[in-house]
Amino acid sequence: MFKVLIIDDEDPARNMLDLLINWEKNDISKVYKAENGHQGFELYCKYHPEIIITDIQMPVMDGLTCIKKIQQLEEHPYFIILSCHESFSYAQEAIRLGVKDYLIKDMLTQKQLTQCISLAKQSLTSNKPEKQHLFHTNEIFERDSDTVLQSLYPVYLNKVENQISRLQQCMMTQEYSEASDIVRKLYKNPFDGLIKYHFLNYINEFVHHQICLKCETLHISPAEILDTFVKSSDDLLLSSENADESLEIICNWFSKLSNYESDSQDYSFRVKNIISYLQENYYQDISLQDIATQFHVHKVYLARSFKTETGKTLNEYIHYLRIEKAKLLLKITSDKINDIGFTVGYNSPQSFFSMFKTYTGQTPSEYRNHNYS
Repeated sequence: MFKVLIIDDEDPARNMLDLLINWEKNDISKVYKAENGHQGFELYCKYHPEIIITDIQMPVMDGLTCIKKIQQLEEHPYFIILSCHESFSYAQEAIRLGVKDYLIKDMLTQKQLTQCISLAKQSLTSNKPEKQHLFHTNEIFERDSDTVLQSLYPVYLNKVENQISRLQQCMMTQEYSEASDIVRKLYKNPFDGLIKYHFLNYINEFVHHQICLKCETLHISPAEILDTFVKSSDDLLLSSENADESLEIICNWFSKLSNYESDSQDYSFRVKNIISYLQENYYQDISLQDIATQFHVHKVYLARSFKTETGKTLNEYIHYLRIEKAKLLLKITSDKINDIGFTVGYNSPQSFFSMFKTYTGQTPSEYRNHNYS
């Protein structure tokens, strides 16, 4: 038998959950109720319930703060968010804290609550951490027949299916500009909070998978297109400060794919490999001799053949890669400009400012002011 703690500042919400199902028949021996996170934390410390259902926005102490305090005890109950109109940033933080599921206050049914409790019990009785099951891979919008998304936005979901199909076609036909436009439209969805988080995570997962498949056909490592910190689609939303940053990273993937395919069409095998090497190591202090040694070729021949095929010297190409990365960081982060210069490989602010102005016609601060979203 398990114990449940319900934390919500609204009496009707607490009573609704308490009366909605027969807890004892669902292996729940006791249901505790708290009016805010502070009271909820005290009840947890006293009774140690295994399942916690909590609202996010409450007076005295909010739900996320309560979750953090409980986790500091190095105990791992199963957290369920009782959602209504939380913001995307709240939802993002909830996922980072390990929240496994959520319930929509205004549309909660007995079936949904029963299923949610069942999943919690399965997770608690197994030693394997439960992955977020809502809106995952092909099961998007398929929790049950009256899922909130299907009931609220049926017309929108039909449009999503069409856009996803078109996005996949664009990846096959190398129409990367249109692919970026489609993803931008998908990101402008009418959802918010945890619904938005899971929806965007599905889009990210789909795009991530399609790019990995594309890299296979191009015989290149996905690391050449995807940022090194993005090991999987799950990392993208969790590591990004906001949804806009995640979106710009994805659009940059499409841009890199487009540049790779257009740049590498007529390149020799050796030059393609050198370009791949530079794309992974552009931020390091690389000399012509270093690359010649790496690829077992005389540096004079290497310099001449690279310039003939690409139209750029090796140094020019390295600067090009550094400035392109710096432009992305200026657009999607609030990092200090000097720090961005060091990140992309420049040893002094002066050299970064000078090279950035040479390639873009703007100073880094001017570029950021014009493009920062």
